[in-house]
Amino acid sequence: MKKTQQEDFNPVLQKVKILADSDEFIPSYKTEKAAAADLVANIPEGKVTILSNRIVTIDLGFSMALPEGWQAEIKPRSGLSQRGVHIALGTIDEDYRGRMRAVVMNLGKEIIVLNHGERIAQLSLKPVFKFDWEKVDQLDETERGEGGFGSTGL
Repeated sequence: MKKTQQEDFNPVLQKVKILADSDEFIPSYKTEKAAAADLVANIPEGKVTILSNRIVTIDLGFSMALPEGWQAEIKPRSGLSQRGVHIALGTIDEDYRGRMRAVVMNLGKEIIVLNHGERIAQLSLKPVFKFDWEKVDQLDETERGEGGFGSTGL
């Protein structure tokens, strides 16, 4: 029987090459069991003010080279989310070598100030699984069918 990519996956510690402006910008895990590493804002001016319902892009102070077969995702931090600050989920492919940035949205009613060196996002690394796409004339029936957007309850 053919093995799947998931069966071949071995979650050993991977090396990620990083080119950082300084050590403060190297992603860091704050606890031993943390699933994502914290990212800090690189704001040479010291701080940035984000008005309500506005979006800014914040430099994260580094570039990296992911191992083959891996992707990274930039995600929000729960502490900032409680203040109305959201990070647009971004996927970083293994062949990207540019600067890491976070798209920061102020969804709250208050003005938000972010400071240089403040933890603003998280970085999660995941293996990439590829699939073969098979075009068909129809899909198999399920109990749920086409029900979506709350069709299974709130």
